Order: sequence, then C-alpha cells, then structure tokens
Amino acid sequence: MTDYIWYCSDDEEGFFICCGNSKEEAIKKAKEEYEKGTTIFIFQARLNSVLLSSKIDIEDILETIEDNMCDGERSPFCSDKLFFNINKEQLDSLKETIKKSIDEWQEKHSLIFEEEVFTDIKEQFSMVV
Repeated sequence: MTDYIWYCSDDEEGFFICCGNSKEEAIKKAKEEYEKGTTIFIFQARLNSVLLSSKIDIEDILETIEDNMCDGERSPFCSDKLFFNINKEQLDSLKETIKKSIDEWQEKHSLIFEEEVFTDIKEQFSMVV
C-alpha cells in the first residue's frame, strides 16, 4: 500500500486531481483548478499497490510464443499442434517460478505500481471555492 495522499474533485465519484501531502495543499490546488463557486470534494486516500506478477497470464504468454513460432518464413507449414504439451503440475511450477522472479525483480528495483482504485479514504469534506 502507498501512503495517504490528498485529492480533490468536482465530482464525488469521478475524475480527481492529486493535490499533495497536506489538507492545505489540497485546498490551494482546488482553488487553482476549479472555477469560483464550484463545490469541491477534498479527500485523503491511498491507492492500491499491485504486484506486477498478479497481472500476468502464463497461458497467454505460452500462446503468444506458440503463435510466434509459426509466424513468418521460419515455419511456413505450422499445424495446429501444441508446442508446449505440459501437464498441470508443470504449468503450476512455471507460474510459480515466473511469479517469484517478477516479484523479486520488482522488489529489487523498488517499483511500486498503483491501480487507479482507492483502497481507503481517511478524511473527506466538501467546500465551495
């Protein structure tokens, strides 16, 4: 999870603007961004951090590799046969190995990926700018 950040919006459930680390910054940003007389919603929230490995579909990767093996002049007589005839245990092992490797890479480089979904809203209020 990431830290709480202040956001503002003129729509309670729609588009929002990142406003900084303090309530004061959020109010200032709202006054700069929106027309006078607009009701603004200001809130402190955090986004969901995502492990990149959770968004990878190993079956899709294998299918792409198979498709690429039949592309172009390298293999003009490709049939519909499967190049990767592996059982469930082997597939599960491959998934585990790739997931672990990606998680370690992400941690090594201190990479944080965030979904545009708030996981928690700590404080919120509305005001007219």
